[in-house]
Amino acid sequence: TIEGQDFPDPLPKSGAIPPPKAWAERFPEAFARWSVVRPALNELADGLAVSPEIVVLPEAIRTLCWNTELPLQDQQAVTTHLREHKVRPWQIELVNQCMSAITISD
Repeated sequence: TIEGQDFPDPLPKSGAIPPPKAWAERFPEAFARWSVVRPALNELADGLAVSPEIVVLPEAIRTLCWNTELPLQDQQAVTTHLREHKVRPWQIELVNQCMSAITISD
């Protein structure tokens, strides 16, 4: 290493998504989406008296928020994404209902 040099954090391994807590500074668009989507899904899960992981797997939501090109209020795009992540039809329906009820600045 070179003394006195400030180097950026290494990039995630190819295909790996860093944890959402690391997004705020380096990936603000993804973090903004996560900051709205995750609490909305947590509230939905609370209303159903189940854990958020039952409503939808966290990895599917992380990748949904990470993909800032995907419009979150486009039900077809969200459905396609969730299907690719093996999310069940009833879960997709719940997630789409949740997405249509929130406002996100894409």
